[in-house]
Amino acid sequence: MSVAVQDDTGRARSLGRRLLAIVDRTGRPARTRGHGWVYVTILALALIAGGVSLRLPSTPNYDPWVWLIWGREIVHGQLSTTGGPTLKPLAMVFTTIVAPFGSAAPNMWLAIARAGALTAVALTFVLTTRLARIATAPLGAAGWALALGAGLVAAGGVLLLQSYIYVVAQGYSEGLLLTVLLVAVLRHLDGAPRQTQALLFAACLDRPEMWVLFVAYGVWLWRVDPGARRQIACLAALILPIWLLPDLIGSGSLLRGAEYASYPRGAGTTACPFCSEVTNYEWPLVRLPFRIGVVLALVPAVAAIALPRGGTRTPPWSQRRLDVCLCVLLVAAIALFLEDAVLTELKFSGNGRYLFPASCLTIVVGMVGWARFAAWAFAAVSRVARRMTGWVAVALVTAGAVAAIVPSAVDAFAKLGPTWSALRFQADVRRDLTTAVARAGGAARLKACGAVQTNTQLAPLVAWTLHETIGSAETTRGRVIIQGRATAGAGRFPWIPWIPRSLGWHVVAKAGTVKIATRC
Repeated sequence: MSVAVQDDTGRARSLGRRLLAIVDRTGRPARTRGHGWVYVTILALALIAGGVSLRLPSTPNYDPWVWLIWGREIVHGQLSTTGGPTLKPLAMVFTTIVAPFGSAAPNMWLAIARAGALTAVALTFVLTTRLARIATAPLGAAGWALALGAGLVAAGGVLLLQSYIYVVAQGYSEGLLLTVLLVAVLRHLDGAPRQTQALLFAACLDRPEMWVLFVAYGVWLWRVDPGARRQIACLAALILPIWLLPDLIGSGSLLRGAEYASYPRGAGTTACPFCSEVTNYEWPLVRLPFRIGVVLALVPAVAAIALPRGGTRTPPWSQRRLDVCLCVLLVAAIALFLEDAVLTELKFSGNGRYLFPASCLTIVVGMVGWARFAAWAFAAVSRVARRMTGWVAVALVTAGAVAAIVPSAVDAFAKLGPTWSALRFQADVRRDLTTAVARAGGAARLKACGAVQTNTQLAPLVAWTLHETIGSAETTRGRVIIQGRATAGAGRFPWIPWIPRSLGWHVVAKAGTVKIATRC
């Protein structure tokens, strides 16, 4: 691999080529470094952990149940998307794969989703340690200690993000999205830009906000690697059909998912959705010490990029390229934050879990900033005092960085009890519904009676249990009522007539919080 030369020709290259610098002067992709075994090992261990986690009370939530229903329908060739949330193609790939396993499919999906979330935490550690090690390389063993510490704090920061554990435990796909995004960044650092583009395409299949990263990276790769243009064009042409065609087939409307997503919720119902999303969701999500770390990373990075350096050779991973990498990651995070706020302003639903990718990138940059600052303090103090004094400076700075996750840890432990209770209640509802349907004579007998009316939040679970479409389970009238609670503190719904027999209703089964009444 040839070494980039800082001459007039190099300075005249496009901004994207000079900044990302993963190809040499000839435009050929750099030789891929072999880190694939690391990612495979992490994923395998995460899958084992995800499977073991099923020993705890477990059940999917609303959206994951619907994805499982659609996966089952795809296997049987009868997709119906007239109800339910927005279809997520990335999640649908996995729910379709596990659909042939029948009643085991929900737990298999939970194991996959949780494994994705755990893999994302581990990859946050890998990425942060890798970048921080570059910043602290001159310090030798002290540099390794700083890099590993930064990686551990960053991983803890992601794991303790608000609602992260609760969200991924219920089978949402944000953990998988984070894994795909982080592997994309790492493969870029490994010198595999085409794989990075393919991984960004996969990220686009989970959240539309990822499209801006796919397009920006694709424009750069188009210019520096002409051989990748066919891949870029093919992937770009596939995104919209993959998102829209399933809804066209299942509901007859291309924009059915967009119409559901545009129903205002949370910040979208306020007078200024953009302001509310930023102040109430985005700004509090990343703790203050991480934001300080971003400043510590950004100021020297921008200065290093803006000011020319002497010398004739630039190593493959020099400090200069680290500066560029940090800036690019931060710009990507800001773009994702702004996209979410703008979409909320346009009345699309806002949700804290949509902010996990941007928050993760911000945490990585922040912890690399702390590592760089600690390395600077070590070097500065060691020049004027004993080396041991430099270690004291490192310890003080590291303690400040560790303080970044203390508030998150306190909040997480405070919410651990309520989170466990909520997860256990939902698992009990799943078990109770299965028992009640069996006591009522089975799914076939209930469906023969007529349409089923149930609690809106329980509709996906009912549809899965009765082998019905999600649209049929969301009816407001029916000859079968399946009554239950959405949460432990919620009331029973729908209402069953107080004197059932006088109106022809008969309570045919009870189990826990679930009650089934029919009028056949």
